[in-house]
Order: sequence, then structure tokens, then C-alpha cells
Amino acid sequence: MIGKKIGPYLIQEKLGEGGMGIVYKAIHEQIGQIVAVKTLHPQYAKDKDFRERFKREALVQAKLHHPNVVNILNYIEDEDGNINIVMEYVNGGSLEDKMSKGKLNLEDSVSIIVQVLNALSYMHSNGIIHRDIKPSNIMFSNGFVKVSDFGIAKPVEDKGLTRTGVLMGTVWYMAPEIIRGEPASFQSDIYAVGVILYQMLTGRSPFFGKTDFEIMKSHLEKEPPNPRDLNPQLPEGIEDIIKKALAKELDKRYKTAEDFKRAIIDWFSKVSNKPVFEEKPISGSLPLNTTFFKLKSSYLLKGVIALIIVMTFALVVLFLLRREKPKDVPKLLQMDKPAVPVTIPNTRTETKQQESLEVFEDKKIEKEDNKKEEKVVKGLAEKKKPKEIKRKEVEKKEEGGDVEWKVIK
Repeated sequence: MIGKKIGPYLIQEKLGEGGMGIVYKAIHEQIGQIVAVKTLHPQYAKDKDFRERFKREALVQAKLHHPNVVNILNYIEDEDGNINIVMEYVNGGSLEDKMSKGKLNLEDSVSIIVQVLNALSYMHSNGIIHRDIKPSNIMFSNGFVKVSDFGIAKPVEDKGLTRTGVLMGTVWYMAPEIIRGEPASFQSDIYAVGVILYQMLTGRSPFFGKTDFEIMKSHLEKEPPNPRDLNPQLPEGIEDIIKKALAKELDKRYKTAEDFKRAIIDWFSKVSNKPVFEEKPISGSLPLNTTFFKLKSSYLLKGVIALIIVMTFALVVLFLLRREKPKDVPKLLQMDKPAVPVTIPNTRTETKQQESLEVFEDKKIEKEDNKKEEKVVKGLAEKKKPKEIKRKEVEKKEEGGDVEWKVIK
């Protein structure tokens, strides 16, 4: 397969192999995009049931778009009739790789489990049961958790392809109801996450056996050892959370992935006095540590303080600017002096005053006319007065507003 072209993708190297298919690293020759190509195993390429199951994996995964789920990019049937699923390339290794080095610290374990539960909560809300949650299917990409391998994932309403008596999944993480032959449910995925959390914190599996049968019997009949007996450094309370996740009866187990996630976050916040960032990045190439987590919290606090200072300064400046007098505005529009109160006049009073004013004006005009007439008459009298007359008398009579002038010689 190395060097073979599948559509626009050139196969470069083999990344891994599972029960149904083989995963290769490939590159899109036109745009240089690095991808992972999962191809159906040659021995199953002609098997109708396996081809249908492989197609279903593509259909299920194509419907899911979430930061904690490996996203599908393309689906190609090559010239040989084989089926290929093109997915985003995940380069940070798997949880199985990390767990092979021993147990993980509490903070990283909580962060990983919370992100896995984020993915499951999203899948379950879309009606999808993964049915094969295990460390090798939990990947890391750019520091974040990615749930992968939907080979046996199944929609809740789908009743086909799973034959009666055939167990689907890995026995180490198989819920008791599946072992009893009952249909898988969302709570079956929750059980598997409980097993993984136990392994990360203690460095061992909660159930043991030399054969698959013994392991399955242990799931059905035995209770796991208290995780704090295996790891005394674990805070009190974690055993109750794990016990509920691994409950053999469905009615005693967490009902939803969201319930499980919230229980872990609340417990961890109390015992550590630290918030839990649900999408905390986990290093894919370096040993897990909490340095990034602490730096992120420190920067976040400083950023909030700086933002408060800037906003306070901006509000003060805005307040001062609003208090300044506006420029180039007439003095009449400025509010330096108190406004003169406006009195609303009484309509009747105003009418009487108006009438009195009009009478006064008429009399005033009449007097002015009388004065003008008096001047005119006086002028005429002056012109007619003979030179020899030494003495004159002017008599004026007013009667009823009429003026009568007489010249006495």
C-alpha cells in the first residue's frame, strides 16, 4: 500500500491496524494536507457484512463534528473496489501509550476523562452509542483528547448487523448487560469510561482473569478493589464516583455522560480548590504535567485584572468628556444659568388684558391725532393774522372730544 494513490491521496506509511481495518498516513498531493486513511482489511474486502459495517462507520462518523471527536473528511472506493475512510490526522499517540508507562496523576486523569465524557455526551445526544470505548481509541491531537474508531458504533434505533450471541467490544471494558446479552445503551459507554478512570488512577484494571470468560465473569460478579487502597494519595470521595460508574445494575449507574462529568468536576473542585477546564490540552509527545494548566490560569487572572483597569480608565475619561462645555454653541443654548420658569397664562385673564390694551392704544392714537390737528390749525392762524394786529387771543373749546378754535381780534 505504501506509495499507492487513493483518490488524490498518496499513502506514505502505516500507522496501525485494528480488527476491521488498517490505518495509513497519507498526503493530499494537490494541497499538501496530511490525513489518516483507514482501509478495510483485505481479508474482509469482499465480505458483504464487513463492507456494510465499514460503510456504517463512515456514515456515523460523518454526522459528528466535535473538538473531542476524530472528524471524517472523505469516503472513497478505490479501483480495486475496496472502501477507504479519510480522517483527520491525529499525531499525539493514544491513551494506551501513556498508560503503559504507569498510572497518571490526578489532574491529568480528570481532564482526560472529562473530555472523553464531552465527546460521549455529544454522541449520545445524536443517538450514537460508541460500544468500544477503550484507551487505544482515545487519541491526542495538538494536546487535546480525540475519541476515535467508530467501527462498531451504532445508532440507538439500528437493530441490524449485530447478530444474537455475538459480543461487540473489548472484554476489559465490557458492561455487564452486554455480557448478559442485553442491548448496549448509553450507560454501557459510561461503564467503559469508569474502567478507564480506575486504570489511570491505580495503574491496573478493576477486573482480572486469565481468559476472556474469567474477565467477563468478574464483571458480572465481583466488586473492584477500592482505588484508594491501591493509590493512597487519592483524595477521599473518588471511590464513590468510580463505584457508581461501575455499578452492575443500570438504575445505580450514572444515567448520562453529563451526570458523570458533573460529578467528577464538582468533586475535583472541592478537593483541589482548582477549577476544571473541560477542554484542557494534554501534551501528546511529552510526559503529562500540569504546567500549562497553571500558566493558563495565571494568564487568565492577569488578563481579567488588566481588562478591569482599562475599562475603569475608559469610563473616567468618558465621564470627564461629557462634563466639558460644548464649543461654538450660542450662549443661549448653554446651561450656565438656571432657566427662567415659564408661566402658563390663564386664557380668560389674558383676553381681558388684551382688550384693555387695545382701548388704551386707541386713545393714545386719538390724542396724537388731536395734537397734529392742533398744530395744523395754529399754523393756518399764524398765516392769516394781519400785521397791525398787536394782540390775539386764541380760545379753544373741547366738547365731547371735538376741538373748536376761535381767533379773537
